[in-house]
Amino acid sequence: MGELLDRRRSETNERIEALRKHLQRGEQIAGDNACVYMTGSFGRGEASRYSDLDLFIAGKDKDGQPLFKRLDEILLKAELIEAIRKLGIPDFSGDGEYLQHYSVHQLVKTLGKPEDDATNTFTARLLLVLESRSLLGENVYRHVIDEVITSYWRDYEDHKDEFVPAFLANDILRLWRTFCVNYEARTSTDPPKQKAKRKLKNHKLKHSRLLTCYSGLLYLLAVILLAEKFAIPLDNSIEQFHMPQAFGGAIIAVLVLSPEGLGAIRASLHNHLQRSINILLGSVLATIGLTIPAVLTIGLITKRTVTLGVQGGNLPLLLLTLAVSVVTFTSRKTNVLQGCIHLLLFAVFVLLIFAP
Repeated sequence: MGELLDRRRSETNERIEALRKHLQRGEQIAGDNACVYMTGSFGRGEASRYSDLDLFIAGKDKDGQPLFKRLDEILLKAELIEAIRKLGIPDFSGDGEYLQHYSVHQLVKTLGKPEDDATNTFTARLLLVLESRSLLGENVYRHVIDEVITSYWRDYEDHKDEFVPAFLANDILRLWRTFCVNYEARTSTDPPKQKAKRKLKNHKLKHSRLLTCYSGLLYLLAVILLAEKFAIPLDNSIEQFHMPQAFGGAIIAVLVLSPEGLGAIRASLHNHLQRSINILLGSVLATIGLTIPAVLTIGLITKRTVTLGVQGGNLPLLLLTLAVSVVTFTSRKTNVLQGCIHLLLFAVFVLLIFAP
């Protein structure tokens, strides 16, 4: 089973890279306003040669209005259809009925409302969070995910001590029930000759879809337990062993960035260095463009002093790291020496935590 899954992942990655090569024009059309993400077997990395491609288009908006225009959406869909036909991928299910464009505003405004199911934003939003993978527009894709996750955490500030992401947990359970109901509805009237296909759907329901939903719930449970159970022992340990407070912040940062870090390491191990770099740049963009401005804004509103931790030796280290990163990313080729320099800078950062 393990060998089969590894082979499927490798084949899926190869097909995705081939698809991206045929979608260079589509990448230009999407620009900085939209992204295309995959779900289903391609999103999970287990597609076979008979698997169709489940795609959604998501885009930015301004004042509730989509920035990705209708004509550009039509052009992008045409590029997607042409690309999958050239590569022999089965046509989109439902004659392209589900190949829709949703802005961030559309994905989050229906959260918890009756029209969430009718407009299909419920499925698009949950699959985005649980099993999606970017096909085009990596930076926009990460922006959309951040906005969707933020919408599920919108009540956190008012209920910090007792907050539980109940909306997200409830939506994940609703998605699982939807999968089960759809399976029953679609297979109950199947003729006998569709028996083999029904077994395949049942296998996916029991394994892939089950993991999609309940792994998300397990991740949420882990986050809640870490937030409630880990913070106090961490603070006590830092105080007991007379370690700097910055060390606690570094540990929390490692936990927060672990999904992106593991994703980047996995991509590198499969020789997908471009994807690894895209993950890195997406994380940096989210931090610089979203997290830091948000923290500074909250500090101004609440009239609290925000310390960014760039005092003393950290400021020249930050500038040096940025300079080395510019050299690395502008070079046509990288080498082991450049990698060692980055590791050395990280070691200096860790050293400055204990000896500022």
